[in-house]
Amino acid sequence: MNYYMIETTGDLNDESLCYIDEAPEDMGPKDVRLAVGRPAAKYFPQDARIRLHEEHPGIKLPGIIGNGQSFLIVSQIAKQIIEKACANERVEYYNFKLINHKNRVHSTDYFIVNPLDRRDCLNEDASEIRYAEDDGRVLNVVSFVLDPAKLVHASHLFRIDKKPTRYVISEMLLNALREAGVTNLVCRLLPQRSRDT
Repeated sequence: MNYYMIETTGDLNDESLCYIDEAPEDMGPKDVRLAVGRPAAKYFPQDARIRLHEEHPGIKLPGIIGNGQSFLIVSQIAKQIIEKACANERVEYYNFKLINHKNRVHSTDYFIVNPLDRRDCLNEDASEIRYAEDDGRVLNVVSFVLDPAKLVHASHLFRIDKKPTRYVISEMLLNALREAGVTNLVCRLLPQRSRDT
């Protein structure tokens, strides 16, 4: 099966679309949990709000809201499709109020999707990975090549363990979202290469 990387920024060429530069208010530094796939239920505000800013005047509501926080922000319809495909997986869903430039509620129909599955899925020889010289930790992943042997029993939505701010989606789930008319879903096909080739 093919797998794709979701570009959480969305379509940056369409300035009519909503674009979020903020994390949920009152969450503080714990908002990073939503970006890297750590449980966030204890820290997510009950009446969560995220504000739009004047730097991004677009107000059109797409199926996926692009953002600069590495969050996966989806509409109610997209959330339902993901929930069905990932029914047996560890995924958190957080509803919030989107506040517009006039300080009014623009929508209450969006969710931050937080997949908790970080998968060892890369062909490390074929990918370009930068490691720290002193302790060998991953500093960055410049290019991503999947190892098909590591994708056996992979879920339809997961994070890359060496770059958890990156979301991988299966072709089946991607097609289901597209068939439902989910807009602003920007993805790129990830190459696959076996370790022995």
